[in-house]
Amino acid sequence: MEAGKGFSGFVLAGGKSRRMGTNKALLPLRGRRLVDRAIDLLGPHVEDIFVVGPPEVFPFLHVPVRPDEILQAGPLGGILTGLRHARFDKSLVLGVDLPFLNGEVLERVLSAAASQDADVTIPRYHDTQETLCGVYSRRCITPIEGMLMAGHKAVLDLLQRVRTHVLEEDQFQDLLGADPFFNINTKEDYEEAKRRVAHLHPEGVHHG
Repeated sequence: MEAGKGFSGFVLAGGKSRRMGTNKALLPLRGRRLVDRAIDLLGPHVEDIFVVGPPEVFPFLHVPVRPDEILQAGPLGGILTGLRHARFDKSLVLGVDLPFLNGEVLERVLSAAASQDADVTIPRYHDTQETLCGVYSRRCITPIEGMLMAGHKAVLDLLQRVRTHVLEEDQFQDLLGADPFFNINTKEDYEEAKRRVAHLHPEGVHHG
C-alpha cells in the first residue's frame, strides 16, 4: 500500500465490446467476473478506487461507478472521466481485461510515478506501451479534452503531448509471470484466457 499512498485508482469498464458482443467486464473467469478481479487487484494499492463505466451494468459493485462523460470516446474518454472524479492528482488506471497482471507490477509502476514529475507513467512490455496499466495526472485533462474535441481518441497520441515516463521491461522483469499484459479483446482471447487459467494454480491467478 505504501507505494500507492496519495493515489487514486480506477478501472476502465466501458460499454459493449463490438468484438465480444457484450460488456467484457462481466465475463466470468474461474467463477469471478473480470471487473471483480480488476477491483480486487487494484484496491490494495490505492487510497481511492472506483469504476468508469455504465452504472446500470454494475449495480452489484461495492465501489462507486462513474458513467463516461463523453460517449463513444473509447479508453481516452474513460481516462478523462476518471481523472475528473479522482480524489488525488495522480491515478493508477487499469483496463478491466488484464486478468494475468499482478499487484507487484502495479506497485513498481506506482513507485516510478511517485519518483517522477511526469504526467503519465506507463510500463513497456515486448515493445508495447501498456497505456491501460499506468499512472495519469490531472494535468492530462486539458490535453485530452483538446484531443477529443479534435476527434483524436488514441491514448498513444496523448503520450506525445504530455510528459511521459516509460518504465522499461528490465525495471520490472523480475516480477513477471507468463504474459502479464495478455488482454481479452475477442472471443478467441477469452477462450485462451480460460485455457490459461485452467492450467494455473488458483494462487497463481490472482495476486494483489
